[in-house]
Amino acid sequence: MGVNVVVGWGLQVLGTVLWLYGYFFSVSGPLIDWAAYVPSWISAWLPNWQSELGMVAATIGLIPLYWPERKK
Repeated sequence: MGVNVVVGWGLQVLGTVLWLYGYFFSVSGPLIDWAAYVPSWISAWLPNWQSELGMVAATIGLIPLYWPERKK
């Protein structure tokens, strides 16, 4: 297992945990007014900035998983 895989999975797990925390426990407001730009079912998934940051981290965690390994 390469470093890319460990970093990718770590970011995805961190992002998922942060999104779950934001979705279920936090009461702060979102950074972006999602209801003004997207359908209501999408904006319900991102109710505050913690869930937004978690979704970004989980999405960025996909990049190292598919980044090619260096040739030795």
